[in-house]
Amino acid sequence: MKKIDKVRKAAVIGFIAFGIGVGVYESATALPQHEGVGTGFMGDVKLSVAIDGDRIDSIDVISHSETEGISDPAFAELIPAIIEEQHLDVDNVAGATYTSDAIKEAVKDAAAKAGIELEITEVVVEEKSVEKGRGIEGRGEGYLDDIVVEVEKDGDKITNIWVTYHGDTKAIAEPAFEELKEAIISSQSTGVDMVAGATWTSEGYIEAVKDALNK
Repeated sequence: MKKIDKVRKAAVIGFIAFGIGVGVYESATALPQHEGVGTGFMGDVKLSVAIDGDRIDSIDVISHSETEGISDPAFAELIPAIIEEQHLDVDNVAGATYTSDAIKEAVKDAAAKAGIELEITEVVVEEKSVEKGRGIEGRGEGYLDDIVVEVEKDGDKITNIWVTYHGDTKAIAEPAFEELKEAIISSQSTGVDMVAGATWTSEGYIEAVKDALNK
């Protein structure tokens, strides 16, 4: 496996131009571009990665079908982080786990086509404490205890969902919360599929969101 040298942040800034919406990340020099694909929440995420020797020089977003507003922070934060760190062991963006994983997968795929092997190590991001009172509180019955959420709305649009309390098994419940949150915000509906292996937790989460929306 080729070793990739770490570059300084100051050097990275010179290589990146930030766009609006999807985001455009362009190289200042003409370098070979390698396309990579990762599987996001709503479909494929396609990136073009410019490689300069053993170094990732730039990453361009070719296309994606992820939900705007949810996925935007993942593209805006992860791409510069990967270029700066020159590896994929960077934190996923909270609330956009699937998009974050897809970006890493696409970069790995593109790098492999350039003869560079990058490993994706699972980075566990601890849930930050949530200040209550930011949204409408709702409560549902989970597998082991109640699930309490707060739902943020902009008019009739659901913009965010926080779990403020739950007593279910963390390793099972929290991935389910993340998946359900993305599904509900993307579809703007609570009529989403249960998460396999976490049916009762899923039902409790959806019940809590419905409870909040009915207030």
